[in-house]
Amino acid sequence: MKNYNYIFWTLLLIPVSLLVLLFFQFTVDDAYITYRHSFNLFQNGNLSWNNFGSREEAFSNPLFVIFGGLGIKIGLKPELPIKIFNLSILIFWFLRVKGLVKRLFRQQKAIIYTLFFWSFPVFIHAFSGLETFFFSFLLFEYLNSIYIGNQKTITVSSILLITRPEGLLFFLSSL
Repeated sequence: MKNYNYIFWTLLLIPVSLLVLLFFQFTVDDAYITYRHSFNLFQNGNLSWNNFGSREEAFSNPLFVIFGGLGIKIGLKPELPIKIFNLSILIFWFLRVKGLVKRLFRQQKAIIYTLFFWSFPVFIHAFSGLETFFFSFLLFEYLNSIYIGNQKTITVSSILLITRPEGLLFFLSSL
């Protein structure tokens, strides 16, 4: 029985590690809109696309503007703190799923773990530099907290609010 677990986790985690390495290098071009706002905010004190002339705001995620700016402040590329953050969310999300399925049969767990890690959109969105992955995780937590009747819906919906504009709908519905 124990050998099965080691074999399963080895067969799962080696390819997952390779996927992380592969997709960590990938950034969607739309993310650079956020990074430019990060740069302008932390280098010039101006939360705008333009440094001069009319103010143009085109970012959709104030939280990632701040993360990117903090990376710039400490001498990193703005996408690195965001990708590390999303990698930690990927790991945490898996641990949450693992905790939720602990009462299932071994074969059912194996299918869920495999689907979670072998879904290429998970990796594309986790390392794209966009807030889509984090927003999806928060939505998972929000819906899960509603399902189990947990009072953290207001906290999760507050973070949804600063992650994407449509987070306002979840925030208002939790009041």
